[in-house]
Amino acid sequence: MRLLRRCTLLLASVALLVPLAATPVSAAGSVLVDPAAGAELMRLTNADRVANHLPALAADATLVALATNRVFTCPSNSALRPAGRALDLASRGSFAHEILGCAKADGSSYTGLDIMSGQFGYNTYRGENIGWNNYAASISPQVVEQAFLASAGHRANILGNYDRFGCGSAVAKSGAHYYACLFSRGGPASVAPARDTTRPTISRLTGISSSLSRYRSHAFGATFADNAGLRRASLYIDNRYVASWTLSGRSASRTATAAASRLRRGRHVVTWSVTDTSGNVTTRRVAITVR
Repeated sequence: MRLLRRCTLLLASVALLVPLAATPVSAAGSVLVDPAAGAELMRLTNADRVANHLPALAADATLVALATNRVFTCPSNSALRPAGRALDLASRGSFAHEILGCAKADGSSYTGLDIMSGQFGYNTYRGENIGWNNYAASISPQVVEQAFLASAGHRANILGNYDRFGCGSAVAKSGAHYYACLFSRGGPASVAPARDTTRPTISRLTGISSSLSRYRSHAFGATFADNAGLRRASLYIDNRYVASWTLSGRSASRTATAAASRLRRGRHVVTWSVTDTSGNVTTRRVAITVR
């Protein structure tokens, strides 16, 4: 089954409130490809998938290139060779899933999804998000991603049943930032699974006090969370092992009691450490005082 989803987004800023950053143009005097903005949009997309308990998408180099500036040929006009989706949108003044000047026999236009399938072999479940804004470069990717998430169709692509994607960005002579993201389930070449780089969190610490009574045992607790899954947590006091646990799932709470012999008068450092299933580690240290 083929399922195609196309979504378009236009979001213009108020220029007086959000000043534009200086925008260099290419040597050809047209537009500037912005790989950093495309990469940031991909990072934000995967962060939003993980936040919604979905696996991150693998970066597909072909889709990244096609979304950015890879030249392709119009199937009905070999003289028309657009340069990628974002660059073509930014350079030719067109903002549509349909490729400007690339007509089918029935009078409709070829789309980016048609090119994905017919020329690059992505012929199953696929989608495209396009958007533009004229916010400053430092926040433009975040703005377009937030707007994508606020739109049902764009959000469906971001959280869709895909396994790979690629995003590209280009800056028009006007300073407007154009974006294209191409999504696919499967493709002509294998891609390495996206690696989770989001660290787990440690919160809701208990037993921490600026003044603890000596000659008594004290319990210390913490809650751990990670959208991709937890593996192990440990507790140390003054770098001395107290306890450790094998964890599973996305959230867990643990408590351990430190013997009074370890809590003599003075300052101590309680250290929690947690590792997720991808090997990312978070450490949190808190100083306590025993009086």
